[in-house]
Amino acid sequence: MRNKKLCSVQMKIAIGLALLALTVFGLSCGRVLPTAPDTKTGSVTEEDWGVPCNPVSPDDVPFEWTELSSQENADWFGTAGGVMTQVIDCVMLQFRVPPQALDAPVYITVQSSLMARNLDGKVYKKLELLFDPDGQVFSEPATLMFGTTLLGSKEADQLTLRWFNPETQSWEVVQKVLVVPGMLMVTFNISHFSRYAISTSVQPSLDK
Repeated sequence: MRNKKLCSVQMKIAIGLALLALTVFGLSCGRVLPTAPDTKTGSVTEEDWGVPCNPVSPDDVPFEWTELSSQENADWFGTAGGVMTQVIDCVMLQFRVPPQALDAPVYITVQSSLMARNLDGKVYKKLELLFDPDGQVFSEPATLMFGTTLLGSKEADQLTLRWFNPETQSWEVVQKVLVVPGMLMVTFNISHFSRYAISTSVQPSLDK
């Protein structure tokens, strides 16, 4: 009889401990510990696109356009589209081709050059891009995205995308984007491959 009571008590204790363990597990399950990384999605910070790691002052650049940083990447893009990422002066730049924009695989090269010049004691920047194969067209526009910090853009600045027309030997406006409060990246449409330049208020010059 005593053994039966002892077994009954031990079983109750075991059941109680099991229930306690399940309760503790249930309370902790799904809870992010203070030391765990933030798992929230949809929030984009300035650090996601980057901040220039080599700030320049008017004394650092001449009056003529001077190259600060450059990068060249190449890869195959098929009918499924794709993404090419570059990092220019610690700021991310992405070139995206949407699905079905190409009828066949194309070997694409993107050459980016960050330029700067001193004008009236103020630093102006522009981003020059050379796409290959020259003249390549897309059934749906490709997109070029980069952090607004790359060109030192501020609120109310207007960024302008221009392409160089070899027939007229001049730069022609393609698209303008106004920088609004909270804008961390800017997007431009690329309908065909050519030589492009993106700048603020200063007209890109052919002079290097």
